[in-house]
Amino acid sequence: MSKATKPKHYVIAICIRILLPIIKIIPRCILFKIGTLLGYLIFKFASSERAKIIQNLNIGLPELNQHQRLNIAKKCFEHFITMVLDTLHCNPKKVSHLFHPDAIEKIKQVFNQYDGAIALTPHLGNWELGASAINHAGFNIRPIAKRIKMKPLNNIVENIRHKLGIHAIYQDQNIRQFIKVLKNKDLLGILPDQDIPRMNGVFVKFLAKEAYTPTGPVTLATLSKKPIIPLACILKGDKYDFIIGEPIHIDKQDKQKNNHYYTQLWSNTVSDFIRKYPEQWVWMHRRWRTQKDTNDNQT
Repeated sequence: MSKATKPKHYVIAICIRILLPIIKIIPRCILFKIGTLLGYLIFKFASSERAKIIQNLNIGLPELNQHQRLNIAKKCFEHFITMVLDTLHCNPKKVSHLFHPDAIEKIKQVFNQYDGAIALTPHLGNWELGASAINHAGFNIRPIAKRIKMKPLNNIVENIRHKLGIHAIYQDQNIRQFIKVLKNKDLLGILPDQDIPRMNGVFVKFLAKEAYTPTGPVTLATLSKKPIIPLACILKGDKYDFIIGEPIHIDKQDKQKNNHYYTQLWSNTVSDFIRKYPEQWVWMHRRWRTQKDTNDNQT
């Protein structure tokens, strides 16, 4: 029996389906408290995950002391459990109600300037509700997602995304599918702030240390002649807001500005986002795992 069809995967999926309607009826303010409590418990008892976050904070933000690292680690767990619950709780018809009044207007002002663009966001804040809000603002965004190996769980996630107006395309699809989105004057969502050794990439400075970083966003921007717009959907209090960086336009005539140059450019913006909201980034990911002498996919 393949990994995607193991009985335990269906059991997990059934449990999630049972929990979903319960989460829907819990008041949002109570759900935030539940998320904070669950996050704290995970921080307290998941020692290996806690240690991983502390180690990554030591690499990425070495200026912090141990007390500050522990505090960010705790808030990181609390934030992501709350984020997941909030996404599951969200009424698709009322997504805009979860955002600050001018947040949607920011998105309109930026993307109305372009006939298609690459919306580049880190795993910061709430990227799922961010994509949903962009769609509700009148733009068709197609985020590139990774398939979940547990097929029943992947189906649940797809269903949740569809209800939120999000229609993802997958990393394993042909690059022509990504280009097609941009040629159709839609938005292509990319979350490239992770260490993915199988993908072509370069080493650029990410926060305080060089990290292996995908060059896909720059390649797609070059092929499609569309700009890269760095942005993130951040939780401020009990509502979300967008932070948006300067658009990046690829100048193919300037031979000094290559994949490395533009990848470093968006990495600088993303690093600035994370420094402002460190507790909302995925510090549990092994961002600095790949070393220069262990990867042959540099471009």
